[in-house]
Amino acid sequence: MIDKCRDFDAMTTTMLNGFVEKILVHEQDQEGRQDTRQEVEIYFNFVEK
Repeated sequence: MIDKCRDFDAMTTTMLNGFVEKILVHEQDQEGRQDTRQEVEIYFNFVEK
């Protein structure tokens, strides 16, 4: 997988999808507020989160 992406000028959607296993989006701390925090976890293939 990494060999296919060695020399590139820009990350494509196909390349990114090959590296990402899953994305978890958690609930906001305080719903309805624009300045609240929201945790997002990205799990990559071949490495830990």
